[in-house]
This record gives sequence, structure tokens and C-alpha cells, in this order.
Amino acid sequence: MTSNDSEPSRTDTGWFTDAEQLGTYMDDMRIADTRMSSSFEDAQYIVAEFAASGDNGAWSSLDRATVAERLQTLIAEAAAGDTGAGYRSLMQAGLNLCKPTALLVMAMGRDPAAVARYATDLFNGGTGYIGDFGVTASDDLLAADFKDLSNRGSIASQAEWMMLSAIRNATEPFWQPEWTGDPDQELAGLPRPEELADWMRQTNIWSDVTDNGRWATNPGIPDATSIVMYEGVDLAMLIHVNLIHQSTIVDSDQAPKQASWSVLDYFPNHWVILLSEITPQLDDNSLVYSIWTFGGRMRLRTPQQVFIDNYFGTVSATL
Repeated sequence: MTSNDSEPSRTDTGWFTDAEQLGTYMDDMRIADTRMSSSFEDAQYIVAEFAASGDNGAWSSLDRATVAERLQTLIAEAAAGDTGAGYRSLMQAGLNLCKPTALLVMAMGRDPAAVARYATDLFNGGTGYIGDFGVTASDDLLAADFKDLSNRGSIASQAEWMMLSAIRNATEPFWQPEWTGDPDQELAGLPRPEELADWMRQTNIWSDVTDNGRWATNPGIPDATSIVMYEGVDLAMLIHVNLIHQSTIVDSDQAPKQASWSVLDYFPNHWVILLSEITPQLDDNSLVYSIWTFGGRMRLRTPQQVFIDNYFGTVSATL
């Protein structure tokens, strides 16, 4: 078998010939999966057309050039060895919007042109679509003062605030308060697994979406270690953030978000994207695996009991 730059070097038997390559692949199996419905070049063309327009757009406090510049960075390939770049650099910052963030990161990795159209149409007219997943921002959100909200707490760029806030604002159930883009809001971001699965189905990016998330019960270690990272599969994992804070960080693109108390501490409260299979370590009764969270890759070694207490299943989808 002949190797090339896009495929790890192997012998004719199919095994890796470079131990470092194998280690990199095992640490981040998703980055080696290049199955896509559109290209990053297609997405960049859409953003370039958007940047060239002179219209003000629908958002009273957002600037087209600023949004376009960030979109050009976000809607780009994330290469092995630089996994905090490109679409994987999407940040929720202090917004309690990990679920829309997980959705967009997974979607950009498979169909970046669809996300580019969503973002640019959303800026231009206040409504954007990813497949059949339609998002229309409320008048209150369109009129919100981005600078004022930024002064109240940690918010990422104008582009991320717009894309993430609009999803939460447009899809909130009747019993949650209206999302207005404020970093102080918490309940509006509750991470219900059935909602993420429904969003993913509506995008039409994935042919099959399976909700194995649990709101109040833990599926256990056998459920987690049975996960296989097939080509074309994306996996969002529902956890309590204590899973991260009580693990050893083996390797990371970025510093973990600091723990703080909130009402959500009584429930699973964070979505991450699984980047590798979850492997038991017999020497110390731990589990080793990689996740995407807070804008980058993180390799964790988690004690078994910590994992049992803080893992609440997955939503998986096949391209």
C-alpha cells in the first residue's frame, strides 16, 4: 500500500509503520476522517461574497467586516497537529450554549458550506437554514447591544455570538426564559439530548441520528467502551463538567474552563465531542480518550468512578 500526505503510513498488512503516527491517530481519530458533503473552499467562497456586500444586515450592533473575518477563520479545515484551529476553534466562551456549539462544530466538519450559508443569511436577514433546520432570531435579539453584553461577561466573537445565540433563541421551549444573548443566562442553555438529536436530524447532514443520551441516569463504562469510531460518524457526549475537572489532562490545545457553581450542577451540564475511542487502562483503573471542548482538543485520563458519576451517554450520527 502506498502512503501519501493525507493517509498515515502503513505496510501492506494495514498496520501503521510509524509509532508516532499511530499515537496521533489514536489521540484524535476524528481528524483523520475526511468524509464531507461540501468543501472548505466552497464555504470560503460563500463568506467572500458575503464580505463584499455593502449592506448593514439585520443585527443592529454587529459589523459585517468583523463577522466575515471571524467566519473565514472558523469555516476552515482543522489539520492534525493544529486541532485548535479552523472550525474546531469555535468558542462559546461564557455563554451557556455548549449544545449549539457542539452542533455547529460537528456540522462544519461535515458540511462547511451549509454552515457558511446559515451564518451569512442569518446576518443579512435574521434567518438562516442548515438543511431543514431553520433559525430566525427574535426582534429583541437582533436589537441586542453586543458591546454591552460583552461587558457583562465572557463572550466570543460577534460571529459566534450571533450563530449560537440565534439557535438558542429560536428553539427554546415555552417553559424556558427567552434567550437574549446575555452571558448571565443559564437555564436557557439546558443540554437536553433529545433536542440536540432533533436539531441534527433537521440539518439533513447526517443520514441517521441516534439519541443514547440520559438526563438522569448513567449508562456506565460498558456503554462508553463499546463506542467504535467508524468513518463518517460524529459523537456528541453528554457529561457533567466534573468529568473534566476531576480527570488528568494528558494533553490539551487550551486551558480548561474554570469550575464554578450554578443551578446546573444538579444535572449533566455540558456537551463535548468525542474524538477517539474510550480505552480502559488496567494499570490504574482509568479510562483514556480525547474530546473536543472549549475551542480545542483535550486528552483525558479519567478514574473509573469519576467517569461513572459524570457520563450521561451520547448522541451519534452517521453521514
